[in-house]
Amino acid sequence: MENNGGRQFVLSLQTVILGALLVIIIVLFALLGSMPQTSESFRNVEDVTDEYILFQNSVFALKKDVNEFSDRTKAFIVSHDLEDVVLYFNEKQMSQLRRQSPTDPENNITDKEALHHLQSADDLSERLMHEQSYAMRLILEADGQPEDTYPTALRSIQLNDIDKALAPKGKEQRAKDIIFGPACSTLLDQINTQLKLYNDTVTEIIFNKQISNESRLKMSVSSRQQFILLMMGILLLVMLFIFLFVLKPINTLITNIRYGQLADDGGAYELQFLADTYNQYRQKMDEVNQKLIYDASHDTLTGLFNRGAYEKFNDPSGKANVALIIIDVDNFKEINDTYGHEIGDKVLARVGQVLRHSFREGDKACRMGGDEFSILMQGIDSTKVDIVRNKVALAARILAEPEKD
Repeated sequence: MENNGGRQFVLSLQTVILGALLVIIIVLFALLGSMPQTSESFRNVEDVTDEYILFQNSVFALKKDVNEFSDRTKAFIVSHDLEDVVLYFNEKQMSQLRRQSPTDPENNITDKEALHHLQSADDLSERLMHEQSYAMRLILEADGQPEDTYPTALRSIQLNDIDKALAPKGKEQRAKDIIFGPACSTLLDQINTQLKLYNDTVTEIIFNKQISNESRLKMSVSSRQQFILLMMGILLLVMLFIFLFVLKPINTLITNIRYGQLADDGGAYELQFLADTYNQYRQKMDEVNQKLIYDASHDTLTGLFNRGAYEKFNDPSGKANVALIIIDVDNFKEINDTYGHEIGDKVLARVGQVLRHSFREGDKACRMGGDEFSILMQGIDSTKVDIVRNKVALAARILAEPEKD
């Protein structure tokens, strides 16, 4: 009976898990089947948002072009710098090319009222640019510029008989009256008014479209909340079973990890895999720690001890018969200046190599920084001065011989 009961319990657990998975799969397919509609609604909201941003950028560019044309004309009227005229017509050409692009939002506007305001703004802009071109022609003629130096667009502009008969100063004043007078100012205000009406009209259309798309999106999301809640409930039940009947066997492994012990690789395959992974991680961490300890006390370029290690070694308290040798590399600055820092680094690395092999294993060869080195020798007295001198001299002779580059 106990065995049968045990088998019934296991069978019951399997039935619950498989039944939960089956229900989740059914709910998931139902949810996935309804996702295209939600995705489409979401894309529509995104598209309308992008449309609004592009449209606002387009309106800003139109206003910017009108103001820049006016500013460029005023600059030319004041400075008489032909470069301002060239820039004026270059900017005008770029504006026309941008507006002719199929991707420009204004080419996709179909609302009649919006198109009316846009066309009115364009007509007013043409009138304003004609006035600006006429004023620029006046200045060019007042300055006596040859007509073959005029921009092509200005060669077709003809002054009326009254303006043509004016003296240079009169033509210059006439140009100022046109550009700085009320006519151009009024045209500019009218253009900005039409652009504002155009912007308001299209913005309202986009706003209404966005409200409609957001409403459909909310309905689509709301209709699927029951699927998500049902799936969440099933998942919570599955997680409860996993916690009660799967996680308890790994408590021992968790305890080992918590106290930094090597994990026992017994148990199921999943537990063995987890234990092996943890043990490999611990070994790698030990290797990293050893490397960090080494890097903290050694100079990267030469492999010698660094200044921090030297300061720890150079503690004479309780130590006897200690010698300190201070070494630097002659003319090292000239080497860097002549051959570059890459060769200078190779020289320092070579110096470190020679010093490391020239002294005893127990001696502490250190790089203090730059081209300065030190050797801490223990267990040595003044009778060994000549031996030390010979070691330094031998190192100098070795370094005097070029090696490779």
